[in-house]
Amino acid sequence: MTISLLWWGLILIAQNAMFTWVSRARNSGSDWYHAVAAVFSNGVWFLAFYFTFGFLNQIHTTNSVLFAVLVGGTYIACTVTGSVMGGKLLRKYFERGNRRAGHGANEERMVVIEQKLATMAEIMARSIGRAEEMYVHVQEILVAQNRINKAQINLTEEAVLVNRRESEEAEV
Repeated sequence: MTISLLWWGLILIAQNAMFTWVSRARNSGSDWYHAVAAVFSNGVWFLAFYFTFGFLNQIHTTNSVLFAVLVGGTYIACTVTGSVMGGKLLRKYFERGNRRAGHGANEERMVVIEQKLATMAEIMARSIGRAEEMYVHVQEILVAQNRINKAQINLTEEAVLVNRRESEEAEV
């Protein structure tokens, strides 16, 4: 089991390094680079899944919390290590020219993105302006409603007074 766990750890490091590779390659300017990275990423994932499934099955059958913590800790430590190391190695040794992450983000794309952001900002500004107008109208309605309520209270009080006077006059 210890040997299997060590092999699994190495495969997990490779798997997350490959996943980092395919994620960065997806943002490069090269479809071929992305395709090669995807083949490696999915191939290593399949191998890692074989071991992962076996360990998950073992956790399920043994109900061992200690073993579950060991497997979970190994998984987290190795996947984080693979991701960080993979990114560092890619940036240092492999990403050149159109293989660099973000290479596809050229000037034309940036201009389009800036135009879309400007349009969104304009729409948001108009929406905020409308919201402020609505707030003013709601305040005006609340003030009017308050005046109506006070007038109703005054009418009610006057009606009570008139009823008292009429009652007092009827008694006399």
